Amino acid sequence: MLNKRRAELVNMQDRLLNAFLGGTIEESVYTAKSNDLRNQLEEVERGLDEGNRVTEENGRLALTVFDFSQNLGGIWQSSNLATRKEILECVTSNRQLFATSLCLTKRKPFDILAEVRNLDDGGRNRIRTCDPLRVKQVL
Repeated sequence: MLNKRRAELVNMQDRLLNAFLGGTIEESVYTAKSNDLRNQLEEVERGLDEGNRVTEENGRLALTVFDFSQNLGGIWQSSNLATRKEILECVTSNRQLFATSLCLTKRKPFDILAEVRNLDDGGRNRIRTCDPLRVKQVL
């Protein structure tokens, strides 16, 4: 949304300059509106900078979601129906029951974690990995 707003503000600045150069608006109106658009653009840029910054809180949240996803199987097996319902509500955003199957749509962090890659380390062990940058983007 902020990228879209930035593009809109740049276009507005261009149109304003063209209107001023074409003699459609006076210099005082141009100056006031130009300053207003510049201030709005600076605010959007600050928002973009803050959104791209990795914070300690986002890191803790990513680790919490990852740990939860890794322990989910054990929690599921030892839980009652109410807990299982809560797990389904946390992990899925949409559930559809058809005549012969249940279709689950996972929420974004869990969807990415479900797309883990298996790496062979040369022995009998397989290593399950997930791209941490992709998880950070979703969070």
